Amino acid sequence: MEGAAYAREHESISPLPMNKVDLIRYQIGMDWSKEIVEDASIEDLDREAIKRARELFSKRQSDRKKAQEVLKKLSDIEVLNKAGITIKGKITRTALLLLGKSESKYYFDGFIPRITWTLYNADNSIKAYEHFDIPMLLAVDKAYSKIRNEKYRYIAGQQTLFPDEVDQYEPELIKEIINNCIAHQDYRLRGKINVEEFEDRLVFINEGAFIPESIEQALEPGYKPPYYRNVFLCNAMVNLYMIDTNSMGIPMMYQIQRDKCFPLPTYDLNTINRVKVTVYGKILDKNYTQLLYSDADLNMRTVYLLDQVQKQEVISKESFRNLKKQGLVEGRYPNIFVSFKVADIVGQKATYVRNKGLDDDIRKQLIMKALQSMGEANKQDLMEVLEKALPEVLSDEQKSKKISNLLQAMKKDGIIAATGTNRYAKWHLVI
Repeated sequence: MEGAAYAREHESISPLPMNKVDLIRYQIGMDWSKEIVEDASIEDLDREAIKRARELFSKRQSDRKKAQEVLKKLSDIEVLNKAGITIKGKITRTALLLLGKSESKYYFDGFIPRITWTLYNADNSIKAYEHFDIPMLLAVDKAYSKIRNEKYRYIAGQQTLFPDEVDQYEPELIKEIINNCIAHQDYRLRGKINVEEFEDRLVFINEGAFIPESIEQALEPGYKPPYYRNVFLCNAMVNLYMIDTNSMGIPMMYQIQRDKCFPLPTYDLNTINRVKVTVYGKILDKNYTQLLYSDADLNMRTVYLLDQVQKQEVISKESFRNLKKQGLVEGRYPNIFVSFKVADIVGQKATYVRNKGLDDDIRKQLIMKALQSMGEANKQDLMEVLEKALPEVLSDEQKSKKISNLLQAMKKDGIIAATGTNRYAKWHLVI
């Protein structure tokens, strides 16, 4: 096709990938976000967005108090020049994108830069949606405010009955992703940023090839991208505290989820010139969660591989062998799963030895909680309550014996008592 870029690949000629085109553009200094919009003026910028930009830019300065005094004396356009948003008082595409009035979107010649939030029902039908157009500096918070960020309770540690309660999604994580979508969107493709909200996950979609080419590369210590798609825009967003140009965005997002023992963000790069990121608001595999909770020293590459395993993604045989050697995964390749032998990670001597005293204490607490709720219960009721707390290797007879021993021990300690005898006994708490 006339005007299209092509490159030789082995013996054939094929279209040049957009990331390669971007690299060439970067090398010769072409930057969509830096271009001047000749007919635009500061009157086309939103007053509230300019005020917010001034606040954020002063916050960025090393001597904030002194900077605030200096910036107070400067006009809006002088501050925007210093922040790298305008050039010698001229309005750039970056200025319109971050600070432009909603009605100024006609400067983009029929293309509307926007964030679209969509809420889905359980059957994936659309329940609600809303568009957020320029100024993007303000659209980020507006889009975030639509997300239902409910409290989520889960037990991260293997040896506790007390659940952690956290937000499903960390605000810092969500805003980081949206800001990165704004910074790295390929606006020449004339697409929009999509924020899709499901019951247990958020999906972010933006247009443009993934610059690192693979998530593994982005997670490498000291990784630096070969280029930035919108250099001028990225620098302006750094000056407004929206993003970080030291390539720390993705590692930071992964660390936030890792600290919660949650699944890591999933990057889907299967569609050409599109990046799709899924953030989970719940745990997927309790073994993964407990393993991360038990060992804070696991490096991010190992955590990433374990996350791939819990999501049933195929990892390389070499990675499998390394994880297997550490006792972190089980099964036969490629059908593997995160090991339940978390005790190995915290230095237990046996292959998988549960702490008998602590486990019995936990089971006693479960019995007490059940009796508090039920008032009284027979042995069979309590066996159903404790089903998941008993080792799977025990036979039904052994499980029954185990429960009988626990009940008698609690009776001896004066915690519970029974009315009736043998299998007709009803157990209740001693008040």
